[in-house]
Amino acid sequence: MIDIREEFEVAASPDAVWKIISDPYEVVGCVPGATLIGQKEDGTYEGSIGVKFGPTSVTFQTVVALELNQQAREGRITSQSRDKRGGTRSKATTTFSVAPRQEDNGSKVLIQSGVEISGPLAGLVETGATFVVKRLVAVFAERLAKKCGAGEPEQHT
Repeated sequence: MIDIREEFEVAASPDAVWKIISDPYEVVGCVPGATLIGQKEDGTYEGSIGVKFGPTSVTFQTVVALELNQQAREGRITSQSRDKRGGTRSKATTTFSVAPRQEDNGSKVLIQSGVEISGPLAGLVETGATFVVKRLVAVFAERLAKKCGAGEPEQHT
């Protein structure tokens, strides 16, 4: 199990950040290598994400279920993925929240996830996961801040 906990701040109001982070079509534009194919009849979303682990690139086909608590500005994502070539699979549960910063009208974003990997590339993915996640979250935070009209995000781990 890979445990992920990332936190960053955005110099935009919690409402502005939540508007972007709660919209799958907006979020996919913030995640490098991600595409969103569309929403299925059951409410889940289909997409893919390409990730580079050293010299190896892996593209995962993903089905994502999204639950949102608009009032609390919290969400939960459950996903199942399969890589297109080798049959490596992943299951993940991710929670995210947007809260106001104490010192101004900016926002804190917290992302927590547990990921299970199985299959031929499991060892490679698990070994590089921490580095890859930190890089993806940094780019996500930067792109989210731009979409919100804010400056550079401040990273916390």
